Amino acid sequence: MTVHADHNHPEAHMFRSRRTRQDRSVREFQAEAMRMASAAQEPAHNGAVRPAGAAETGSVEIPAGLCVPAPEQFAGTMMRYWAPLSVDGEVIACTECGAYRDWLVLNSGDRVWVRCRSAHETLVPGLDGDWYARNSGPIEGVFGSREDGLTSFGYDGTFAGAIL
Repeated sequence: MTVHADHNHPEAHMFRSRRTRQDRSVREFQAEAMRMASAAQEPAHNGAVRPAGAAETGSVEIPAGLCVPAPEQFAGTMMRYWAPLSVDGEVIACTECGAYRDWLVLNSGDRVWVRCRSAHETLVPGLDGDWYARNSGPIEGVFGSREDGLTSFGYDGTFAGAIL
């Protein structure tokens, strides 16, 4: 069956008009995305950020609350990992409660642990610091202690049995 478009039909004009608006909307979105990406370019700076309390040398001083400690000052890092996690094709599951997703992944040096919402923690020999670095995102917070971080992320046992 062959269908011929009738360009004089009112519906044909309506579809062309809608498609034109959609194309314009896509072009405007792409232009705005390019503008935002170019505006987000990191400005060139001449070196390291001075720690809070350092002497003023004519440059802008960053407030202490916005300074992030150097990597060597961290005892470890942690991130949420919502999806099931597999090592060598085998899905990791909590040996105590059976949870297999919604992990808090903890990294200290070259060792990686997973922690479920019920606060069960397991060392994962197949994961290392390089895996963690490849999969972690930006820092979500800096905590004074490991327990503060666990509580903040909700993996201190408060939500035991829940997968959020």
